Amino acid sequence: MEIVCAAQRKNRLGEGPLWVASEGRLYWLDIESKLLEWLHPASGETGTWPLPCTVSALAQRAKGGLLLGSERGFALFDPRTGEFTLMHNPEPERSWNRSNDGHADSMGRFWLGTMDNAQSRRSGAVYRLDPDWTCTRVLDGFGIPNTLVCTPDCSRIYIADSSDRVLFAYDVEPKTGALGDRRVIAQTVDTNATPDGSALDAEGCLWNAQWGGWRIECGYTSMAQCKASASGLGWTCMTNPYFGLGRRGRKY
Repeated sequence: MEIVCAAQRKNRLGEGPLWVASEGRLYWLDIESKLLEWLHPASGETGTWPLPCTVSALAQRAKGGLLLGSERGFALFDPRTGEFTLMHNPEPERSWNRSNDGHADSMGRFWLGTMDNAQSRRSGAVYRLDPDWTCTRVLDGFGIPNTLVCTPDCSRIYIADSSDRVLFAYDVEPKTGALGDRRVIAQTVDTNATPDGSALDAEGCLWNAQWGGWRIECGYTSMAQCKASASGLGWTCMTNPYFGLGRRGRKY
C-alpha cells in the first residue's frame, strides 16, 4: 500500500470525504474550522469555502449541489455560488448537540448522527432523511455515532458508537429504511483505538478508521472480524477512509 499526502491543508478536524465524479473533485470538511474543502486530483488544485456553522457530513444531490449535516440541521450548499440554505433541524430541543458522521445510501436517503458537542451526555441520535424530506429519528441514546454506511443493496447499515468503542451492523428494510436486528461486529475496548468513520470496498468489506490507533482496519463483513489491518500509517487520529475514483480507486 503506497501512502502519499493528497493535500496538505493543516485541518483541525478533517472529516466527511466525498468524491463527486462529475466534477473530478474530492470534497471534505474541517469541522472545527467551519470549512468545506476540495481537491481536484488531476490538476492538484484545491479550494476552500467558509461555512456559517459547524458542518460534519455531506452528500451529493441528484439535482446538483451538496446536502450537508450541520449543527443547525440539514442544509443545502451550492459550490458554484457558495450559497448555504438551512432546510430542517431534526432536534431543536437539543441545542447542545452537533451533527457528526453521515452518508447517503443508494436509495437516496441520508443517514446522519448527532452527538453532545461537550461529550458529557449520551444525547446522540441517528436520523434518516428520506428523498421527500421526511426526517425520522431511528436510534437514540448514543454517545458518538459514527460510520453510518449502508451496503449497496441497502439491506444493512454499519454504525459505530465511538464512546463505547463498538461497531454494529443493523439489518435494514431496503424499501422503507426501517431498522431491524443489530449485532456487534467489532469492538476495541481493550485497545487505544476507537472505531470512527468507514467506507465499503468493491467486495463489500468495511474499512474502518480507528481514532488513536494509528491504523485502518480492513475487511469487516456482517458476521466476520477484521481480516487485514493497515497499521503504523503515520497518523494517530484518522477519522474516515474513502474510495475516490471508484471503489477500486484511490483511498483518501
